[in-house]
Amino acid sequence: MKINLDKKLVDLAGYSLQDRKVKRDGNGVVVMGEDGKPETELVDVMISTFTANALLHPVKGEEPVDKAGKYLLATKLYEAKEIDLTVEEIVLIKACVSADHVPTIVTGQIWKVLDPKGS
Repeated sequence: MKINLDKKLVDLAGYSLQDRKVKRDGNGVVVMGEDGKPETELVDVMISTFTANALLHPVKGEEPVDKAGKYLLATKLYEAKEIDLTVEEIVLIKACVSADHVPTIVTGQIWKVLDPKGS
């Protein structure tokens, strides 16, 4: 099933959820401030990157083969615009973004993208 992950997560008023990210130059090198610390910038939180990071969150007692599978799926999702996902991958993503540490507003938006008909 083709899924468009190129969407921003938003609050109830429709404003983008944002996070701080280390600034990098055109070559990928971290930009350092005058104080010697890395500079940061505010960026919109995208469904693709949030979902990839949710897959990487550790689960107590998880089997190594499951961890490896989640890592491989996360690398496919990270910064993806549109992706073809299996039913099993969608179920796994839904489980990861439904964990206790994930805000309900985020879980709901990701579920809506993964399953627009609400099954």
